Amino acid sequence: MEKYTAFSLFSGAGGLDLGFTLSGKFDVIFGNDISQHATRTYSRNFKVKHLTSQPEASDMPVVFQGDISQLDLEKFEGLEPDVMTGGPPCQDFSIVRGPPSERSGISVSRGRLYSHFVRALIHLQPRVFVFENVPGLMSTNRRKAYEVILQDFSDLNVRWSEIRKLVNNNFSVAPKDYEIIYSDLVNASRLGVPQARKRLIIIGLRKDISNSAWWKVKSLKEKVARAISNNDRLVSKYPLTPIEAFEGKPLPDLEDKYLEAMKDYEGVAEETNTQKAIRWKRNVWKKLSFGAVEDYLILNKIKLENKEETDEAFADHAELLKGLKYYGVKVS
Repeated sequence: MEKYTAFSLFSGAGGLDLGFTLSGKFDVIFGNDISQHATRTYSRNFKVKHLTSQPEASDMPVVFQGDISQLDLEKFEGLEPDVMTGGPPCQDFSIVRGPPSERSGISVSRGRLYSHFVRALIHLQPRVFVFENVPGLMSTNRRKAYEVILQDFSDLNVRWSEIRKLVNNNFSVAPKDYEIIYSDLVNASRLGVPQARKRLIIIGLRKDISNSAWWKVKSLKEKVARAISNNDRLVSKYPLTPIEAFEGKPLPDLEDKYLEAMKDYEGVAEETNTQKAIRWKRNVWKKLSFGAVEDYLILNKIKLENKEETDEAFADHAELLKGLKYYGVKVS
């Protein structure tokens, strides 16, 4: 089966890219990060070349360690990956009102790194992009930053004239706009990640593609929203836990390990002797049964009304661990 191609920016050690790879439907052909520690890890985990100089299309699959501003995207002309992913830091993205004489207007200062993500969209013109960021981006400047980002993606042909000044780019090919297919906060634990981690996810589909099948766009948006919410899977109610990921077994098989781990916290409230620790002992510690499954249900506020459902949920955990290649593998 021919696989889709994914092009990744601000890749870190490859957490987002791993999801694409584990699906079995994607080959990640390019990764990038400024951190050498991250890219070395990426190179080892994905078994791809590691370069600190400008990569060529012929080098792929490859991970490039370096500042994205130094990446010459014209070297990849005609590549057109199926998907481009990235989570550019947006700390320097700001929107401020102008001076008193210009109160009716708003001045936009796009972050430099975010602007390079847009630059990559302009050059590579992927069929789909996946933009990931911190939840706070949705509330920055009373949602104005978030709204500007959505407008940038939807109207790249217009917005590029502003953004190109930040990245000093004179690329002459006409930008292609994107239809926003999904934009919302996602709790990774609802998708089987053993961590309560929320992220803003924006997914865009190139408009020339969406326009060619416009009657399918509404149903596509609904399908993507259902898949990301994962409400039809028990894991959305019964989240996978770190101890299961570390030990490679579902929670009912880890009673001894759980009790061993909890013993390390015995007496911690007395040792620290802070108000917060004392409240924790009263409100959390004293309510625990020190049984792995029982405490799991308590802490996740799940009422044991249907034991069959709970058994099915932990069987689902076992399948998740197998899919992640964690089952039977203990983290040393």
